[in-house]
Amino acid sequence: MQGTLIIRPFRANLKRDTEIFGKMDPFVIVKMGNQKQNTSVANEAGKTPVWNDVITYRKTYENVIDFEVWDYDQASKNDMIGQASFPIAQVEQTRQFQGAIPLMYKGKPAGELSVIIEFKPDGQPQGYPPQPQQFGIPGQPGYPPQQGYPPQQGYPPQQGYPPQQGYPPQQGYPPQQGYPPQPGYPPQPGYPPQPGYPHPQPGYPPQQIAVIQIKFNPNCHDCHGTGKVYKKGKQKYCKDCYKHAGICPKCGGTGYNQKKGKVCKCKK
Repeated sequence: MQGTLIIRPFRANLKRDTEIFGKMDPFVIVKMGNQKQNTSVANEAGKTPVWNDVITYRKTYENVIDFEVWDYDQASKNDMIGQASFPIAQVEQTRQFQGAIPLMYKGKPAGELSVIIEFKPDGQPQGYPPQPQQFGIPGQPGYPPQQGYPPQQGYPPQQGYPPQQGYPPQQGYPPQQGYPPQPGYPPQPGYPPQPGYPHPQPGYPPQQIAVIQIKFNPNCHDCHGTGKVYKKGKQKYCKDCYKHAGICPKCGGTGYNQKKGKVCKCKK
């Protein structure tokens, strides 16, 4: 499914600290296919950084978003704090995800990254443009004074029509005889009183956005619960964990086999 992804990494709770003296300056790298963007650097935020960045990507046939949290070092090489992957199929149906994604570093937990991900598929109707703000009701305090209209010129007097001749009086119809009284139907027995509900029904609760949580096997020795394995420098799906989560490991739940460039057999 093609569309637009709006990604907001807004907070992290880190367990791993790469600094011996001072505090870390974390930032996030967001990757999807060949697209890559960075957030701003949270200077001296330590293990609890906060960001306010919005990253927008064009989604075609990609199926994974990769997150990497790094510590920015001005005088030396940046240090990786942790990384995580998020399957895009999780937001294709629900349209939105908000939650914490676990971070891993060399097979060990490194904390968690809180994100908001929205998906807008192609062809979705756009909302109405924002309406201008009103300041109140006319005549009420806070409403700006209205400009009056200029005085209108009156129309010239119209010539009256000549008086019309009245129609001759019409003859009335003879009085109609009423219908004879109809015999009434016997009284119908009423329905017995229906028992009411035991208590008034409460209103519908506010609807929450459904979020599908995909749980990989945290005890997997190959991917350690991330759903990805690295072989010969290439990233692949962990087949056992994807099957454990009920997702096709060939297409990542998208229905499109990106490696072969055609629709996955799991959709047939």
